[in-house]
Amino acid sequence: MAAEARGKLVLATFNQHKLIELTRILQAGRVDVELVTLAEFPGAPDVAETGATFAENALLKAHAIAEFTGLAAVADDSGLCVDALNGMPGVLSARWSGKHGDDEANLWLVLGQLADVPDERRGAQFACVAALALPGGREHVSEGIVSGKLIRAPRGENGFGYDPIFVPARAVLAAVGLPVTGQTTAEMDPTDKDTISHRGKALRGLGRQGASRPRPGDRCFPRLSRGQGASRPCAGDRCFPRLSRGQGASRPCAGDRCFPRLTRAGNPVAGQALFGISAIAVRILWL
Repeated sequence: MAAEARGKLVLATFNQHKLIELTRILQAGRVDVELVTLAEFPGAPDVAETGATFAENALLKAHAIAEFTGLAAVADDSGLCVDALNGMPGVLSARWSGKHGDDEANLWLVLGQLADVPDERRGAQFACVAALALPGGREHVSEGIVSGKLIRAPRGENGFGYDPIFVPARAVLAAVGLPVTGQTTAEMDPTDKDTISHRGKALRGLGRQGASRPRPGDRCFPRLSRGQGASRPCAGDRCFPRLSRGQGASRPCAGDRCFPRLTRAGNPVAGQALFGISAIAVRILWL
């Protein structure tokens, strides 16, 4: 019976580098679902990233694959946001040089554009939005950001994209107990990179948004619509339980289904299990 109840989660990407990283992060979080790739679904669409934001692109891909496969799907969109380039390449990161997916050309174009920018103005952020879409149309979105700076020549072989020129900020590493080595994210141990990475944060954030079945005493919020405020609960709403520190809550109504209280947000320390991701399995099996 346990094997029959185990859900499947489709990783909605054809990018092999990203596929490896998504799989590693989710497996480290002990997500109790079977991870499947698009290779198991001949004819699956390669969804164009036509959105104006990371969130729009991630949702486009997740919903398209959930509809095609009939299974829950997780997708992400990410990019490099450079301070001296007014936040660009941003959503255009994968095709900054004109051709989608040409990592080397994209990287060298950014370095050329920053050639005369002094070190103190070479700040940048990796940003990622992860989206979980269910076949019935429900969706969950989470964002992850990691700050750092860009060096002047690529170093390292472990990453992809702009990893060889991105050095995480000292504060980012110190916050999770990692040593400040000056390594690029392409030189870091993959497990350490996942601990601080924008993609790791976004995926863990998906898990923190939900958890297990309701417990006695939980009080609930009605379903929110695309980031808007809560309205009065009505029959059939799915709800969040009481939040801490005086945040408002409404009484549950007949037919409400609830998530128990949210885990306190925060980054894992080095060596700690990547908490929260296991809640993704509950969303797939229960919602």
